Parts: sequence; C-alpha cells; structure tokens
Amino acid sequence: MKHFFAFVLVAVVCQSSIAHAQSRFAAEQPSIHLKVGAGIDYWSMDYAKERKFGPSAWAGAELWRGLGVQAEMHSLVGGGNLQHFKYIVGEGGPIYTFHRWRRIQPYGKAELGFASLDTTQPGELHSTHATWALGGGFEYHSWRRIWTRVDYTYDGYPQFYSTNTNQSHTLNPAGITVGFTYHLR
Repeated sequence: MKHFFAFVLVAVVCQSSIAHAQSRFAAEQPSIHLKVGAGIDYWSMDYAKERKFGPSAWAGAELWRGLGVQAEMHSLVGGGNLQHFKYIVGEGGPIYTFHRWRRIQPYGKAELGFASLDTTQPGELHSTHATWALGGGFEYHSWRRIWTRVDYTYDGYPQFYSTNTNQSHTLNPAGITVGFTYHLR
C-alpha cells in the first residue's frame, strides 16, 4: 500500500509538471496581418467592346483566421479607341484568404464602393454612382515578404444611360489585375 501511494504521488507530480496554462501571454497573441500592394488593371469595359488599362492599388488586413477587410482603387484611363472614356473606382469590403497551398494563397472578395465615369456620350459626360464588386484570385509567394498577385474583379455600375438603347442599365466592367503585394508583419 505504501508503494501505491508513492506511485500516485509521483504520477500527480509528473502530470502537473507537463500541464500548462490554456491561455497565452499578450505578447504571444497573433497580431493583425497588414498588406499593401500595387499593380496594373486590364479590363473589358462592357461598353462598345472597349478594353482599358490603368494603375491599381490595394491595402488589407487579415483579422481572424483568413477573414479580413480590403480597400482597393482601380483607375482605367488608358487604351482603347474611346480616349475620353475613363472609369475610376474605389471599393472595399470583406475578403477571405483560403489556406496556403505550397506557395499559393487563393482568396475571394465582395466589395461596395463609388465610381466616377467619364464618357463621350452626348448628354451625360460625367457620372458618379455606388458600385458593387465580386472577385477573387491568388497570391504567389515570390520572395521574403513580397507576393505576386493575380486578381479578377467583376464590377456593377448601376444606372448607366446608353444612347444606343436610350435606357439605363447596369454597366459591368470586369478584368484582371496583376501586381505585387508587400506583407507587413
């Protein structure tokens, strides 16, 4: 019986020495993962079969297990035959980054924002409307904190008045953005 109590005492001492707290120190808590980037857009404008290009920029933060927020700006001002057709949009919203697969991280996004549209149409040369966007893409880990980004965005610009049909409808510019993202840690 004496050996049994000694065995129980040793077992309790060993078990308590390997047990640890279920909380983390504040310094060990994961921080918000910030990132910023820039690139080039190449989009179909859904207007007279025009394709435009221009600079793009984005900033985002991962808040919790892949779920984060992102703000981005697209400026489609170059290319195409209609030089006076310019589309500038700023949007933001939730983004979900899926688990990393080797060096690739896919993501999906949904955004709301505002856009400015300049056209050569008679009657309405400039308009500004609320927009929405859906999209996704992936980032490829290129070097240290730099990732290469390939993004597809489908925009909705409501109440676009077409002189061809004499009706208002939703203009749907869509296209790809290629650029680089710098991940701050």
